[in-house]
Amino acid sequence: RGCSKLIHFGKDVFKNDTNRTNASSLLYECTSLTSVDLTSLASWVNVTNCSGLLYGCTSLTSVDLTPLASWVNVTNCSGLLQRCISLTSVDLTSLASWVKVTSCSSLLYECTSLTSVDLTPLASWVNVTNCNYLLYGCTSLTSVDLTPLASWVKVTNCIYLLYGCTS
Repeated sequence: RGCSKLIHFGKDVFKNDTNRTNASSLLYECTSLTSVDLTSLASWVNVTNCSGLLYGCTSLTSVDLTPLASWVNVTNCSGLLQRCISLTSVDLTSLASWVKVTSCSSLLYECTSLTSVDLTPLASWVNVTNCNYLLYGCTSLTSVDLTPLASWVKVTNCIYLLYGCTS
């Protein structure tokens, strides 16, 4: 299931695949993946759906999302880092350019090793309507400032936003 034996995703993978609009589940359940270089994905400027991009990459301890800043057409990033249980920190700054996002449900769902996260870059996501399970099950998260999400005035679905954040 998935790419469970893949241990590294390098910068030259997919480098000529520039017309892609769907990056959904690209590295779905790559459970042995310990490092990932997303540089080659920077040219995918037409991507609208990146749901589950790194879903279930349970061995990934860090990820540099900087190359994804060019994905300015993303509308769905649900489950982007869902079940990345070894991820201890994540810098979302590069995602500030994703101003068309409408669904970010389960964005950091069950990132159980995540101790803190700065949501400030997500303040630009003013079109969000669905943020269900955004930080669901982030059991190591000790504090989070939700103030940046005040700009999400179009939200209609937002159940279990912090459910299971027991720390």
